[in-house]
Amino acid sequence: MSFKTVLRAGAVLAVSVLSATAAWAQEDPSKFPSKTITILAPFAPGGPADLFTRKQAEYLQAEYGVSFLVENVPGAGGIVAGKRLASGSTDGYTWFSASGGLLAIIPAVAEQSGFDPSKELELVGVIRSQPLMLAMRADAPYDTLADVVAAAKAKPGTLTYGSIGVNSALHLAGEMLCELAGIEMVHVPYKGSAEYSVDLLGGRLDFAISTPGTLNSHKGELKAVAQALAERSPMMPDVPTGAEAGVPGWIFDSWTGIVVKKGTPEALVTRIGEMIKTVNDNPKFREETAGMDASPKFISGADYKAELEAQIKKNAELIAKVAKK
Repeated sequence: MSFKTVLRAGAVLAVSVLSATAAWAQEDPSKFPSKTITILAPFAPGGPADLFTRKQAEYLQAEYGVSFLVENVPGAGGIVAGKRLASGSTDGYTWFSASGGLLAIIPAVAEQSGFDPSKELELVGVIRSQPLMLAMRADAPYDTLADVVAAAKAKPGTLTYGSIGVNSALHLAGEMLCELAGIEMVHVPYKGSAEYSVDLLGGRLDFAISTPGTLNSHKGELKAVAQALAERSPMMPDVPTGAEAGVPGWIFDSWTGIVVKKGTPEALVTRIGEMIKTVNDNPKFREETAGMDASPKFISGADYKAELEAQIKKNAELIAKVAKK
């Protein structure tokens, strides 16, 4: 046997050993999970999103008999947590509760952010949705969205609206509203809803793109005149949709999904999705999370793929328009 033949045989054996080791190391999805699962949460503790994630972890733990650890990893709109997940394992034991903003907006600005979730992360599924609304002080002189549009047209570029940051879902929803209504307002970015709420209530900000949680936190002090949905959210059934309020097409999806590292075995991704769906379909869980700023749901990553791609395209177009202002 020649030296080259020996080397070739050795290489084939090494590949076979590595393949066998990888197959042995990959857990049988039917037996998953068998140890603690960590859920990375890209927000500070105590808010509606954090409370939802912890309640979901509580139900998952009771259902599957292993510990679920929620770890808050805030920073850069979820990019910090996303990069951490991307540098980890594909064994399915680290999840990331990622916003639709991260998954549908950041890919559109990947060159600037240095991170592309569409290449690094795998969407297991959408787990909850959250309506966005145009909010203001309860005593503001606007009873309808038509009132707001008329005022903005009368004073172009003088009225202000707040969001939780440049290129956030709230910001882009506001820019979409301005474009569709043919108005110009000044965007004011904040670190969070608590900050812009203070300025709304203090009269230093005219409007904000907000969520039910923020409005419920200031009942009687804040109101909403329209929501960016095709149909009214059961969380705010008295608030008209954009179309009902006179601005057809004002629909901006705000959602949260569970993601794992790209490369996680497909069977394992499916198993994780089944686990989440089981909990989200639990009537008691749905009842206990009803006031947590969003509605539980589950749409698999595969079923949501085309919608996510459409959102990324739409957001890229909005961001390009904003950049030209």
